[in-house]
Amino acid sequence: MVHLVVGHILPSVKRLKAYVLYVYYLSTAKKVEKKLNSRSLFLPDAPKSTSVSVSPSGEIVEGSPVTLTCSSNANPPVQRYSWFKSSDMLERKQSLFFADISSGDSGQYYCEAQNRIGNHTSTAVTVDVQYAPKSTSVSVSPSGEIVEGSPVTLTCSSNANPPVQRYSWFQSMIQLGLKPRTSRTVILLSQLLSTLGLHCQDTLFSQTLNDHRLLSLPDAPKSTSVSVSPSGEIVEGSPVTLTCSSNANPPVQRYSWFQSSGAAVWEKGSGQSLNISNFSSGDSGQYYCEAQNKHGAHNSTAVPLTITGTVRITHRDMSVAFSGNCQISLC
Repeated sequence: MVHLVVGHILPSVKRLKAYVLYVYYLSTAKKVEKKLNSRSLFLPDAPKSTSVSVSPSGEIVEGSPVTLTCSSNANPPVQRYSWFKSSDMLERKQSLFFADISSGDSGQYYCEAQNRIGNHTSTAVTVDVQYAPKSTSVSVSPSGEIVEGSPVTLTCSSNANPPVQRYSWFQSMIQLGLKPRTSRTVILLSQLLSTLGLHCQDTLFSQTLNDHRLLSLPDAPKSTSVSVSPSGEIVEGSPVTLTCSSNANPPVQRYSWFQSSGAAVWEKGSGQSLNISNFSSGDSGQYYCEAQNKHGAHNSTAVPLTITGTVRITHRDMSVAFSGNCQISLC
């Protein structure tokens, strides 16, 4: 025969969350067995044990998808989830999804779970988005004008997470053999530099970022030269154009032309080109130009101009031809 006796609620339980004790007495002819079984009585309650999980776990790389999920225990179930970044409210849903997370999404995130009984906030989690170097730039010291032959310090700056692990320097697209390779700064003599390119590589991502920046150093004119058009023989009476060329930074601000004969020198004009519309024997001589900017001036090598071609003169019905250097008088 089986007898069932129901025990009373324990008097020591003072809260509404009571436990009911069921005591079963099982009787048989040979043996009596006593068995206790406790069971919770679930009453309405505000959310608790609220937490945030991040997927995928581990390192978060810029451009990858990331999901934050809010979890909480509540009775009745959570009716509304709210997401916050620092103190700014973002969205009201259980999961916060980033399809293409960026460095700007890094920060502290937490969620709030709410039902009709109350609410509960999770502990904040840190989202640290890692990314390859960006915004790479070169700074030059001293700032302002750089005098040729003076020391120059170049510093590479880049925004990266984790920080840049290696810097490589290039001049005119040729890698400079600088040691140590990880140096963020280099010191060179300015006469060694004409243009500079920068290449930073973050080996963690096995990605490279090329940021080639031209570094143009102020300089007085140099390599000044004169070209003559037309080239070859100059025929008396023909037009001749002389052009002055020079390398300078900032660009040449003034060109001056000079003609010399023996020890005598006189100025012929200004401007990058000197035009002689009707070249005569009186124009023969040595010509050179001077290029000037605010850092200095430089003269070209003199070029000789003489009449060496054929001269043909027509007077009434008489035609006379001469070759070589000549002087002509007609009666």
